[in-house]
Amino acid sequence: MELPKSKLYSDSSKVAYNKIINDCGKEFDLKVLKTGDLDFTGLLIDSAHPLTAGHTKLAEAVLSELLK
Repeated sequence: MELPKSKLYSDSSKVAYNKIINDCGKEFDLKVLKTGDLDFTGLLIDSAHPLTAGHTKLAEAVLSELLK
């Protein structure tokens, strides 16, 4: 699963991390969940932990990706 947008890390760090995740997914023929475009602004208790609405948004995105 790709990293979504967060205040915990810079956009350039997110891009670098997601590239590694996608490269490894290709190398080992794994499905990588495309969650990198998710934005949790206003949906976190602190800078890392989602509120109920944040968990719902993540769950919907994961299900959507799995059903593709």
